Amino acid sequence: KKILGGEKKAYFKIQGVDISKNKPIDCVDKVQCPLLIIHSKGDKLVNVKHSDQLYSKAKKPKQLWLIDWDQHARGYQKDPKLYERKVLDFLGRCFTK
Repeated sequence: KKILGGEKKAYFKIQGVDISKNKPIDCVDKVQCPLLIIHSKGDKLVNVKHSDQLYSKAKKPKQLWLIDWDQHARGYQKDPKLYERKVLDFLGRCFTK
């Protein structure tokens, strides 16, 4: 059964992940720490709707940051200073008393 097919399936196989057995949506509600989901709006590997679904199911505290970018897992390369600030702001809100 092909889930992603072609090159995308090979990518996950290279990473040693069986995407048919590891589904973040099935366990995101069990996460017991603050969760920051970062996703590129134009991601062609993983549709942005999956981030919306994860965010909806996740417990608080949580944040969804959608980046105006079209590549998978490259948000930091697009704007390192903004990326660092967003992550540090999230951590600061979650872990300062």
